[in-house]
Amino acid sequence: MPEKLKDIFSWLPLVHGAGQRFSIFRGDSFQGMIEDPLKALEAGLWIKTALMKADDGSASYDCRMAIGIGKVTFMAGTTLESDGEAFRHSGPALDAMDQDERLRVVTPWEEVNREMHVACRLLDEICRRWTTVQAAVIAGTLEGKTQTAIATSLGITQPAVSASLKTSGWNALEELINRYQTLIKQHTE
Repeated sequence: MPEKLKDIFSWLPLVHGAGQRFSIFRGDSFQGMIEDPLKALEAGLWIKTALMKADDGSASYDCRMAIGIGKVTFMAGTTLESDGEAFRHSGPALDAMDQDERLRVVTPWEEVNREMHVACRLLDEICRRWTTVQAAVIAGTLEGKTQTAIATSLGITQPAVSASLKTSGWNALEELINRYQTLIKQHTE
């Protein structure tokens, strides 16, 4: 598992831009920081889909993830030693998640937290139904690849990619990402 995480984190800056720092600890746990809070949800979803598509037949992968939004007041050599509002939001949020939760977003703004809590619970239900191929198609879409490029990389047809996006709930996911970005912009600008 650590090797899969290292591989995913090495690709993250290429997919979602510079400014990411991730640390792996206890073999399968990780903590990271993305400088642009507008990209945090999208990057988190990409990590999730990258893990899910890494299914090697002997194991399928998923993760529980808490995204904390806020200021970072101390940046150490690793994210594990860093401190600030973002870290203080994400740690307790992860600890408070129940068995069915896979994603939680916590911000300094309570009205945003309430809306994101409901959205993330619904997203958890959608993601739970994804196949490995659907996760791979969504990962490719989050990377900005065309349907034709995704089809070629997966060895399937473009209509199969289109159908996979539809059945995986991509349109709703895209609306959630846009809504998240709108909420964060309203509170940070």
